[in-house]
Amino acid sequence: CHLNGNKDPRANGFEVLYNEGSEDGQRLALIMFDELRRQIPLRPRGLVPRMDIAFLKHIKCPSVIIEPAFLTNKEDFKFMQRVDAKDIISTCLFITILKYDKEYLS
Repeated sequence: CHLNGNKDPRANGFEVLYNEGSEDGQRLALIMFDELRRQIPLRPRGLVPRMDIAFLKHIKCPSVIIEPAFLTNKEDFKFMQRVDAKDIISTCLFITILKYDKEYLS
């Protein structure tokens, strides 16, 4: 999980990054994105394929980076300050792992 930031304070929402060359990573990203969209009251920015991030590029298993909010945006920041924000995000992670396991590994 990585919190986003931008020089433009209007930039907002959440996105899920994955290794552009990994079909399994893209599947995991889609499940995660759908779960975040159900749980987080912020703008869904979409899936972002990336090849330039070492963590995504060199790891052998399906992997994603979630960016649940822009700390430089007032509304996103307000969400992240909520007492339940971490619980919501961690629940999304947990549900995503269960769904991925059920759909692709079992």
